[in-house]
Amino acid sequence: ALAQVLMAWPVLPSGLVSALVPKQWGWKELAAAAVLGPIALRLGYLWFFRRTHLYSKDYFNNKSQKFLEMRRKAYPPGFPRGWYNIASLYELKNGQIKNISALGLELVAFMDSTGKVVVMDAHCPHLGAHLGCGGKIVGDTLQCPYHGWRFNADGQCVHVPYSDAPIPASVKAKTHTISIFSDCVFLWFDIEGGAPMWDIDQMADLNGGMVYHRMYQSEYNMHVCEMAENSPDYYHFTSMHGRLPLPVLNHFFFPHYETNMYFDDKHPHIELFDNWGTIYAFDRIPLTFTRTLTRVTFEGPAIIHFEIFSDLGRIRLLKTLLPIDDFHVLCEDRWYSEPQTPRWLVWIVSQIAGGALEQDRPVWESKVFGKKPLLVKGDGPFREHRKWWLQFYSEAQLEGHRTLGGDW
Repeated sequence: ALAQVLMAWPVLPSGLVSALVPKQWGWKELAAAAVLGPIALRLGYLWFFRRTHLYSKDYFNNKSQKFLEMRRKAYPPGFPRGWYNIASLYELKNGQIKNISALGLELVAFMDSTGKVVVMDAHCPHLGAHLGCGGKIVGDTLQCPYHGWRFNADGQCVHVPYSDAPIPASVKAKTHTISIFSDCVFLWFDIEGGAPMWDIDQMADLNGGMVYHRMYQSEYNMHVCEMAENSPDYYHFTSMHGRLPLPVLNHFFFPHYETNMYFDDKHPHIELFDNWGTIYAFDRIPLTFTRTLTRVTFEGPAIIHFEIFSDLGRIRLLKTLLPIDDFHVLCEDRWYSEPQTPRWLVWIVSQIAGGALEQDRPVWESKVFGKKPLLVKGDGPFREHRKWWLQFYSEAQLEGHRTLGGDW
């Protein structure tokens, strides 16, 4: 090929030569092109006409209507009764109105001029305007943006600007029972409208003596029961969390766990879980100084307390869950510690905890729920846990679920 190019060079049309070969090229560049050009053409030919393999498409979609319907039938109802964190006091200052769409409800929360926090149904009983979309706080009342009706902290309408007739006592917006702890507004939810079955009583230490650090938010396409389902699932701590969720370090250090779930006989709404963790170097050498106890307290279905005991001080995590829909949960983590606990330690622990949740996410967001799981020796106390969980539903709620095709 090189000989042919060299022999043809003197007789090639000058225009074609100048178009194909840069003027600055010498014989060395021309020889290289003559050798490498055919190789490049051959490789291009093989690539273009290469053998290809197509894989069948994966049509699994955890947000598809088909899969959601399958999950609704398999899981218990999505809104168990209990206390739910719906707002922060910081969101309600300076006359702000908080819109809440969760638990199958549309609500508004606000703080009146006296500092009282009120949660009521979002839509005006007059003609249905949303009180949080253009409404405003006037003194001790919330004013509707549509016709200016005003509702006090009890939901009673106390002012209609264009009428001097007495306002019937029946003209009122529905208000809801709340409790405030650690700057969080907790709503009591019972789909049948029942009164609170227990008081929040596991946060006393957060309101004094503990230092607040930071908050994280995350959302999951899962049922609200999934985090509690982790407590009897002892082996998942090895299979899912057997590596530190930290880059680089996860190749050298491996956590090992000893776990135990139990109940509080005096407080039936509480489930407890102790987790002793020890870091092993190269998965073989125990670093005994890393042995740490984490105590987890489930206060009903949607409030979870973590206590992490270390030689440098106690760390507290308040985790709250809010079901936006049957399979859409907002999770908020608020981190606290004793004053002597270093901030860097709280940050590291919070990063490990957040990484552990991400390890669980693919399973939580794609699994279904079996009423009677197939259990073997070595599995945790799932039956006892689920018996505890079912107390947060009334028989009427479960019967309604069965009427819709559910298995509960």
